[in-house]
Amino acid sequence: MADIRIPPPRDGQPKVKADIPAMVAEFLGELTVGDIIVELVQNELDGGSRRTEIEITDEALICTGNGEQIEPTGWDRLSFVIGAGTLVQAKVDGIGAKNHGIRACFLLGDRIVVQSDKQRIDLTARGQIDEPDAFFPAAWDPEPDPTAPKRGVRVTVPMRTEPLAIAGRNALTPPTPATLDELFDSAVEAAPSRFLRLHARPAMALRACFQKGQAGRQADVHCAFDRQVRVVRTNLHAHCGEPGWT
Repeated sequence: MADIRIPPPRDGQPKVKADIPAMVAEFLGELTVGDIIVELVQNELDGGSRRTEIEITDEALICTGNGEQIEPTGWDRLSFVIGAGTLVQAKVDGIGAKNHGIRACFLLGDRIVVQSDKQRIDLTARGQIDEPDAFFPAAWDPEPDPTAPKRGVRVTVPMRTEPLAIAGRNALTPPTPATLDELFDSAVEAAPSRFLRLHARPAMALRACFQKGQAGRQADVHCAFDRQVRVVRTNLHAHCGEPGWT
């Protein structure tokens, strides 16, 4: 029988390597534009928002809610490009996609700006300075921002204007007006049924479905406990008026 010797354990700190761009790209590859509205609304419901407004223009998507301000652990979660629960506390008792949800907005733009409690954090899909045309998700640390709302959260996603290459996958392309119309239509047609399947949080179930409003491309949804979401689609050719609650 051969003399088998077990190699001794190694000393020192082992290294952890992960292809973060590939992991985020895989996540994005499993999404459709219809998932964006769902993820934003889920985050708003998790934050206790009673009034949430999502405006989709040809230049940006802006989601504004009047829920709770982002707490310190929330800023920590946002600073992680992917994953939450070990190095940073995971979201507790929420229905959102944990630390992935807001990153669905990378389907539309290269920047995601989150503002709350007079602070902001910026996520970027072009985080490699020496290769600005390559997909490399990253985030800057939170910083003070006097223009940020004191209560609630505002998410702004400027629309992508140039293609963004992803190694081994199709490039992320600038959204067309047709894509943005599809985003609105998906909110009207698909989002309600997806929320109704959230049996784990019955208080969040919808009382009524999205309906097209009287003023242009507008949809309203009424949730439990008098929570409401409005989605407005405006563009340079068919402006439906300033969004606002009546």
